Amino acid sequence: MQKRQSLPEPPAYAPMIGAREFPVRFFIENRMRQRGPYVHHPHVHDSLEIGYCHEGEGLFAIADKILSFRERDTVVVSGVEAHSGQNRPGVTSVWSWLFLDPVRLLGEWCREHALLDTSRLSGKAFGNVLPASAYPAVESLVLRLIDEAKRAAPHFEESVRGCALSLLAEFQRLPGLAPQSCSVSSRHRMDRIEPALRRIQQEYAGKISVPGLARLCHMSESNFRQHFKRVMGKTAYQYVLAYRLGMASIELRDGRKTVEQIADDNGFPTLSCFVRKFKAAEGVAPRAWARQQEGG
Repeated sequence: MQKRQSLPEPPAYAPMIGAREFPVRFFIENRMRQRGPYVHHPHVHDSLEIGYCHEGEGLFAIADKILSFRERDTVVVSGVEAHSGQNRPGVTSVWSWLFLDPVRLLGEWCREHALLDTSRLSGKAFGNVLPASAYPAVESLVLRLIDEAKRAAPHFEESVRGCALSLLAEFQRLPGLAPQSCSVSSRHRMDRIEPALRRIQQEYAGKISVPGLARLCHMSESNFRQHFKRVMGKTAYQYVLAYRLGMASIELRDGRKTVEQIADDNGFPTLSCFVRKFKAAEGVAPRAWARQQEGG
């Protein structure tokens, strides 16, 4: 069953920095394993989660969105969107994570309380993954926070509060913010379809059928289809396809494999099927898309 977690306890491999009463937790330069999702089920926190990718590439599944990440990306996830992350196969990524409670951290110091409403950092139009090239101010502030955590110098808490307030201001300027009091799909219970989401993450490149996913969730096929779409905002087939296309786009950008290999490695039965689905999603064929990424 999905559980809402407060500021997290550190996993065994994560150096935690910050006094327990201070409402910020830092996990600095953690190596995320090569195989499988970081977390085996979508989860939510009662805090704002901010991650910075030092190395690696892969996908985040955040509510109904499938978003790719790579080195120097920042990911921001509010407490209303269930999420999980996964490396590209064979790749180890290195992340620093910050978990903070904006109200407890800044409530006394911030006159503009709308800055503390992080629920707006969510929804279909909000891009949770922020590349450094497009958002240099966000990267600079996140790196400053990471540096503060590493040094733990005098006036650490005051400096963290200042950086965090500036970072929240940058977040509230981002495009695609949800309306206040927006109801997003992750507020619905996801525990019934958790086994299906886990199977998709782990075996997206293999054969996945809707009847098989329904059986994993102990639901009839029709009930599963309705429940999945209601919770995730898209059908199970659309979700699987988005996951496959997301991982394929990472390999296209990497440029080490042929398009034929990428199609085969990501669950597409034929090259023509992959090209057709990719073009429908991106507006251009895979090879042309890869050339565009090189140019950017």
